[in-house]
Parts: sequence; C-alpha cells; structure tokens
Amino acid sequence: MSGAETDRSGIRTAAEPMTKDQRSGLAAALRAADRGDLRRAVDGVTEMLGCGNLGPAASMHARKLLIEWLEALDRFDECRQTATEGVADLRARLGAAHELTLVMRHSELYWMCVTGYDEVARDRFPVLIRDIERALGRTSQLAWAARTNSAMPLKRGGDFAGAARVYRRLLRDMGEVLEDTDVIVLTTRDNLAEALACDGRYEESTTLYEALLADLVASCPSGDRRVLRLRDEIASNVFCMGDHARARELWSVLAEDCRRHLGECAPETARQRTLQIALSIQDGDDAAVARWCRVLLDNLPSDFTDEDAEGFRILLRESRERLDRSDGTA
Repeated sequence: MSGAETDRSGIRTAAEPMTKDQRSGLAAALRAADRGDLRRAVDGVTEMLGCGNLGPAASMHARKLLIEWLEALDRFDECRQTATEGVADLRARLGAAHELTLVMRHSELYWMCVTGYDEVARDRFPVLIRDIERALGRTSQLAWAARTNSAMPLKRGGDFAGAARVYRRLLRDMGEVLEDTDVIVLTTRDNLAEALACDGRYEESTTLYEALLADLVASCPSGDRRVLRLRDEIASNVFCMGDHARARELWSVLAEDCRRHLGECAPETARQRTLQIALSIQDGDDAAVARWCRVLLDNLPSDFTDEDAEGFRILLRESRERLDRSDGTA
C-alpha cells in the first residue's frame, strides 16, 4: 500500500512466439534497464515496436515495459502516447472488449489524468468500467483498479467529495468479497482518508488513518515506510484541526523514527527535517533553524539538487547571523 492510483493492472499476458531477433532485442533492452540505462532500454523497445510484427500479447508487454521506463524518466506525455498507440493497435487486432485491449485502455485513461486530459478521462471511465465488468466481471482486479482510478479526474478537479463517494462505493462492494486487510482494500481506505482530508473533513480522515495504521502495524514492522507515512498524514490532520502542539510532538518523534529506521540520508528523513525547519521558522526560533539546517546539510539525500542545498545554506547563514546580532545586543 503506497497510496493512491496506479497504472498496474495485475493482468498477466500469455507468452507468444517471438523471432530470434525479437528475443535478442528484448533481452538487450532488459539488460540495459537492469544497468540503469533506461534511455537505451526505451530506444531498444521503441525500435522493436516500430517493426510492427509483434503478436498482440508481446506488443502489449513491450509497451507496458516502455511505459514503466518512460515513467521513471519523467516522460509522462510519452507514457500517454504509448498507451494510446497500444489501444489503437489492440483494438484493431482484438476488438475493444478483449482483455488485453481493456488493460491498455485503462492505462491510457490513467496517463490522460496524469497529463491533464481529465475531462476526457472522466467521460471515458464509466464506459471502460462497464466494458471491463461485462468481459471480466465486477470483482476482477482490473475492475477494481479502473473504479479506483476513476476518482483521479474528480480529485484533480477539486471534487474531493465526489472522489470520496467513489471510494465509499468501492469499499462497500469490496466488503462483499474481500477481507478488510486485503491490499486493495487497504489502498482504497487510504484513498478515502486522503480525499476526506482534502475536503477539510479532518476528524473523519484521522479516524480512518488511525484504523488503517492499526491494521498495518499488526502485519508490518514499525519502521515500514507505509507506517511512517500514515503517521505523517495523521500529524498533518492534527495540525490542520488546530492542535499545533500535538502535531509538532508527533512530527518530532517521527523525524527521529525516520532517521532510526530509514537512515540519515533517506528522502523521508530529509522531508521530516525540512518540516522541522519550516516549523522553527514559523516559531522564529533561529537556533532550531540553524540546528536542523546543519543536520540536513550534513546528510543530504541523493535526490537533493545543488539549488536545494544552497537554499538551506542561505537559511543556515541568515539564522546564524541573527543569532550573532542577538548575542551582541545582549
């Protein structure tokens, strides 16, 4: 359970015969991806798809790999374009209601939401859900995924109450066939809590997050990233409800737990330290600002840019200068 929407359908495609060159090309692309050379992997699979002689399942598998690698490169428009091309290809060869086509149609709508085509996606999701339920059944994994992601354009348009209704209906229907601790149920509960918080319904959201946290702690170690994230969400809700002292206490403990469980340079640890800096600035506590800036700069995560680091160096220098002036005045 990592949060909300996903382009992962869980559908496995049957193996299809491939030529020697196709097998070799796919293997080379996978090796490049394993080495971290995603651009070479993308180029290799793009070349394979351009030849136009892959079977339907093989071509969909290649496109799903391509989308995964493009996503890692933040090339989201190309993810959408790849999915759209896949829909056209599979629709022509297999029909609109074939399982493989449905998977790719779902991927296309997901990437439409990500890249700003929310109105188009909102109008198409009901048709997709209808087609999936007719072909695969109401309780298929793809049906759950499509219904979950149908809330994306609502959230992006600010209709958080509408998104919450989608998640409530999902939970009601899931409750008939799935356990409360099933991963897709946990994810939907998480999504509902998030939508309620965005809608300003913090108490209800916090109650859901706390119940979710209790279920997760029962099966996961206390240092699991999902556990730590839920604790952060709860603290944020508490802050938004006006109990700033309690929220600060929760965040202070969480900052230390992230350091202890994830490491000094983990992105989550850095995020909590950044939050402590913001809270210290809000308090006008230059000593705390300087202390947290120093700790952060001594343990920068790999995703920090030079510009990010320079901003905290400036904060450190300015807070120390104010402290020096204060000491001189005293």
